[in-house]
Amino acid sequence: MAAPATLTTADMSGVYTLNHKLSDSTDAVLKLQGVGWLVRQAAAHSTVTATIRQYTKDGIIHLDVNQVSTGNITSSEERILNWEWKEKDDKIWGKVRGKAR
Repeated sequence: MAAPATLTTADMSGVYTLNHKLSDSTDAVLKLQGVGWLVRQAAAHSTVTATIRQYTKDGIIHLDVNQVSTGNITSSEERILNWEWKEKDDKIWGKVRGKAR
């Protein structure tokens, strides 16, 4: 997703829509992750809108991301920017493990 030039990491809150013209294809990376052909095709042809809410709690930055794609397929993720591992069982992507800062 391309972000507006006025956006900074101080506050990424907002609503963003995937621009396929400015974005690279996700097919290869999704294939490497074992995502099936049908889901990859749906991802390639869907309009995806992400709503991001950034806030600080107990001195740690949080990013809550809610995504909605064509067909009202939803996904949500809560990122805590503390560089600690977090696991999630995502209904679309399966078991996901990651960390953020």
